Amino acid sequence: MKPRLVDDGRMTSRDGAGNAAWAQLPADSTDLAPDATTPAPAVSLPVDLPVLLRALEDAYIQAALQQTHSNKKEAAKLLGLGRTTLVEKLRRRNLAAVRSST
Repeated sequence: MKPRLVDDGRMTSRDGAGNAAWAQLPADSTDLAPDATTPAPAVSLPVDLPVLLRALEDAYIQAALQQTHSNKKEAAKLLGLGRTTLVEKLRRRNLAAVRSST
């Protein structure tokens, strides 16, 4: 059963909005095939994925805050987050930094 889309093309949370990525794919999936001239990213394994993802998220948060001159509401909008979520992420990172420095 396909999830139902609301009028503006978004799925409702009741219909499984968490899986909305499929709805954004082009009809012709051959466009998704990697270009033969595009080199594969260099990856060294093993990797601590949670640490890597946290560092990537931190970099995007810092870039958004810098671009918006520390305006959390606008930074959250750039990141696709709610302001409260961004503030909570910043609070948790600050606590982690304080704990690791002691």
